[in-house]
Amino acid sequence: MSRLRATLFATAALAVLAGCASGPDYERPAVPMPATFSAAKATLPAGEADPADRRWWQAFGDPALDALVEAAVAGNRNLRVAVARVQEYEARAGTVAADRYPTLGYRAGAGRERMSEQRAIPLPLGVSPTNNQFEGGLSARWELDLWGRLKRADEAAMAELLSAEEARRGVVLTLVTEVATGYATLLRLDAELAALDAQAALHDEKLRLQALMVAGGSATELVVERTRADLAFNRAIASRVLRARDETENALNFLAGRPAGPIPRGRTFAELQPPGVPGGLPSDLLQRRPDVRQAEQDLIAANARIGIVKSRFLPSISLTAAFGAASTSLSNLTLRSANTGLLGVELLGTLFDFGRLEGEVKVVEAQRLQLAEAYAAAAAQALREVEDALVAGSRSAERSSADQRRVQALQRVAALQRARESGGSATALDVLGADLEAGEAAMDALQARHDGIAASIALFKAMGGGWIDLAAPAPQAAASAAGAQP
Repeated sequence: MSRLRATLFATAALAVLAGCASGPDYERPAVPMPATFSAAKATLPAGEADPADRRWWQAFGDPALDALVEAAVAGNRNLRVAVARVQEYEARAGTVAADRYPTLGYRAGAGRERMSEQRAIPLPLGVSPTNNQFEGGLSARWELDLWGRLKRADEAAMAELLSAEEARRGVVLTLVTEVATGYATLLRLDAELAALDAQAALHDEKLRLQALMVAGGSATELVVERTRADLAFNRAIASRVLRARDETENALNFLAGRPAGPIPRGRTFAELQPPGVPGGLPSDLLQRRPDVRQAEQDLIAANARIGIVKSRFLPSISLTAAFGAASTSLSNLTLRSANTGLLGVELLGTLFDFGRLEGEVKVVEAQRLQLAEAYAAAAAQALREVEDALVAGSRSAERSSADQRRVQALQRVAALQRARESGGSATALDVLGADLEAGEAAMDALQARHDGIAASIALFKAMGGGWIDLAAPAPQAAASAAGAQP
């Protein structure tokens, strides 16, 4: 027995000292990234914190938007699904980690047996045909991780957990930007409806004046009908805007996981000012973007699974032990003579499987290659989205500036027409026409300004940021392991 114990202890020591793990160690693939973004981008003032690392939507200064974001984070169903998925993978990681430790068990039993006395070979004298049997004991089993299979399985499970956590962050990222964009759209639609109402009032006044002119014989029904057509067109546009506003409110309520209803407003669209442009370099996307980080964790898991499969080429060694007692009398169960025991070493391996394991290795290696390309593609997509958002913001700013100059010019035209009306060289219809033209230009400017705000929000989404941790804290296991991952 002492020799067997010495053998078991020597094997256990070998397992502890074996620090190698089968399969390749993970190395992050080289992803070509430019030194800077090609699109022009404003720089942050010295000492100012990067808004991408904070709850940037608060820079809009609209409490109603802040409350809406909080409601969406608390009630969005897709986010709840993502949080539950993180919890699932956290539990899986704990299960896999437990495989590296011994499994302990127990057994206990009691029974009563009666043997037949009418047998070809009678029972020996003094042997009762009725016997009791009592037994109990403890057992243990431990697989020695000599080749690092369990270590790789633990590594893969942790990477899958972190991948699920990054997926959750991606849901938050998308959710907050959709809420902010939808809220800006809602305020723009409010402004459009107000502008359309103002235009309708001008058309009504124009109809009144033209009706007087027709009655006085200085105009025909032709001009009246054209104005009526313009007014009907105005009302048709207003109806479409009302529908868009209702649908936008429904969409925002859906994102917040609540029934349809009015969305409280804070600031007006004219008062809504987007936050400053976030800073950062292209290489920051690898650390900020949840989709890029998720793709890398998927790659880490695939890399670890290569080691899991390759370890099956080598034998697995398990230690087993069982200790207990058995007796026909409960009172004798504690006697030394009632003790039972077992110590063993089990060696399992494959001699020949017709290439099955080689095929499985090729499968996981091909999966790793696919995920390496997916990681590079995610990084490239992130870079493209940032560049697109920067271009959209720059072009929207140019268009908005031009639209604003047009509005100002037409407003001056309207003011000049009023001055001419006062001097008798222009009519009230001339003033109304100038006001209508200025109003139409102002409506066009609303869309250009909205496009600029949407591009600013899209840039924050493309850049990622630390603020995406606001929804649910990362699982403790994921949080502690995140720093350990490459």
